[in-house]
Amino acid sequence: MLQYTIVKSPLLSDVDQAKMAIDAGCEWIELDTAGANDDEIEKTAVKIIPLCREAGVILVFKHHDILVDKLRVHGISLSRGDKEALELRERMGGHVIIGVEYSSDINWLALKRADADYLIIDSPTPDVISQIKNESFKAGLDIPLVAAGRLSTTEIASLWKAGASGFNIDINSLKGPEYTVSLKQIINFCQDLRG
Repeated sequence: MLQYTIVKSPLLSDVDQAKMAIDAGCEWIELDTAGANDDEIEKTAVKIIPLCREAGVILVFKHHDILVDKLRVHGISLSRGDKEALELRERMGGHVIIGVEYSSDINWLALKRADADYLIIDSPTPDVISQIKNESFKAGLDIPLVAAGRLSTTEIASLWKAGASGFNIDINSLKGPEYTVSLKQIINFCQDLRG
């Protein structure tokens, strides 16, 4: 699995990044709305949502659970942790995809009760992926680990071998100006890893 995160960039607008990711064959997009208020996010999201729906692409928001519910996107990515995931699962139900960013004080039991769909590990090494995978298994939780960051294909291969199930990258991982081609190459590389 490869998630493409739309971040503010002088290289491409949010909507152009969504189009680029869809054109490259990406099946999962995350909208990172850091620093934006709800009105700004909604204004951008209403342009991206139809593109994703038409292409059958999963769309999640980073934070902003109220807008996830209001705009009926697929899910949410949380950096605030396991407790909030449990509250959201209880409020939103089982159909919403919930990703939680890993922290060293994570409560595995709360994460399990929240039925979180994936765990995000920011800028990990293969050793960190292995350690977190072991921690989750000891807690009785088999959760996909998504390595996030500015990742090269060499790093992706190492992280995959260590136990990462997916990857999350943004425009900073791509080689311009042919961003679509660059993303397509990374997507193909990830598909080849899966066999």
